[in-house]
Amino acid sequence: MLFKVLRKDLRKKKSINIIIVIFVFMATLFIATSVNQLLVTVNGLGNFFEIAEVADYNIFSIGSLGTELTNADRHILEVLDEEIEKGIVKSYTFDMGFWFTGRDLRLNGENVKFSAGIVANTADNSMTKFFDKDNNEIKDVEDGYIYLGTTIMNAIGAKEGDTLTVSSDNGFLNDYKIKGVVKDAVFGGEMMGNGRVIMSKNDIAELGESKSFAYAGMIGIHTDNQKKFVSDFNEASCECAFAADKSLLKTAYIMDIVMALLLFMVSVGLVLISVLILRFTIIFTINDAFKEIGIMKAIGIKDKRIRRMYMVKYAILTVAGAAAGFILSLFISRALVK
Repeated sequence: MLFKVLRKDLRKKKSINIIIVIFVFMATLFIATSVNQLLVTVNGLGNFFEIAEVADYNIFSIGSLGTELTNADRHILEVLDEEIEKGIVKSYTFDMGFWFTGRDLRLNGENVKFSAGIVANTADNSMTKFFDKDNNEIKDVEDGYIYLGTTIMNAIGAKEGDTLTVSSDNGFLNDYKIKGVVKDAVFGGEMMGNGRVIMSKNDIAELGESKSFAYAGMIGIHTDNQKKFVSDFNEASCECAFAADKSLLKTAYIMDIVMALLLFMVSVGLVLISVLILRFTIIFTINDAFKEIGIMKAIGIKDKRIRRMYMVKYAILTVAGAAAGFILSLFISRALVK
């Protein structure tokens, strides 16, 4: 009998029941999506740096035109060799790329607006690993093709298949097809500013032979005693463009974390609003059902069974809305994370 009453109630108050399901659905969708986004952003950042094998301490320098090391970079390498002898540094790597500026680039024949520096590297860079949009490691690039970091890709409005022209004042000119986006732990943060270009070994060699661009020296240092190393490095008066450990590089992603926190806070607010609306909706439906409740009590149905009936009803509505919201949140979360 109670099942018949419950089925009749669900049909009779269809509009109110749909409203309840929708609010539960929206609350679950927002909170599940935002929590997943926050967890992935915070926890995934550390995992990304580990998978990319970012060095414990990173030094960046801007050298002379071509590939001849500056005295400043030679001094840094000498200091690092001494630190290895002392047992403070376990190992280090030195990679040479090249620096561009926005005025050196044209996209599909048009000048680009990009004020920050751009560093070009090969895919086998020792400082870190690179990944494509599908999270596959980029191990090599074909001649004439390049990958662009998200910072510069978004800034100049480039897309896969576009042509990026690199030129210089002394006559160097070459076109490259954009193969896709590179996921770069070191230069991938919005606050980093600089862009990254991944080229083939032959194309990088051409840049060096042209002596048109300053080289970008990148040193990755592996150490278990970072505090002592930094102290020795500062005392040695080494000159470089920028130096940072992994924790400092991670702060370049602070805007991603802030956005995830804002989404979470907005979701919590929407959930609270949904709870309040649901409370008033349920109270309204219960008050509206006083006549039916009175009839059920008059025919001998106990309060406990009546209460259980309504609890079952709202449990069904809640589970239906929550399940639908959770399932949809999986797809939305996947899109946001990507």
